[in-house]
Amino acid sequence: MKIVGVLFDDIATPHSQGEAVPTIGSPVLDQVVAAGHVAGDSAFPVARNGGRVLLGQPPRDVGTLAGRIIAVMTRTDRHSQEYLAYLKRLGKPMPSVPDVYYLENVGETGEGEYVRFASTRPSSLDAIPLVEQYWKVHGTLF
Repeated sequence: MKIVGVLFDDIATPHSQGEAVPTIGSPVLDQVVAAGHVAGDSAFPVARNGGRVLLGQPPRDVGTLAGRIIAVMTRTDRHSQEYLAYLKRLGKPMPSVPDVYYLENVGETGEGEYVRFASTRPSSLDAIPLVEQYWKVHGTLF
């Protein structure tokens, strides 16, 4: 059988023994709200250049996504018109700065980086890119 994608759900499939198994459906598909286009090879082999990622609404508390793959759109500051998009794994928050998280690389190449999520508190960390939008990644299509 040809593999057309991978779903990232937490539901154990009977007889899977922790391995990938063929499926014709999953409850995680009901959570998909959009698809994103993958550009570049930094997320390979998790997501291929030209492929798609299945995106879902993020929870209000970004910390609940720790260790999960997320899609993030950032800009350098509130006044910038330049946006950058990433497919990364949400790492740990910066010590003593709970709104700043490390985004870990998910592929074979590329680097991680720090980003800051919106906060009502004033920030002296303007050099760290500001997250405009983020989504939980539910899977990839090849």
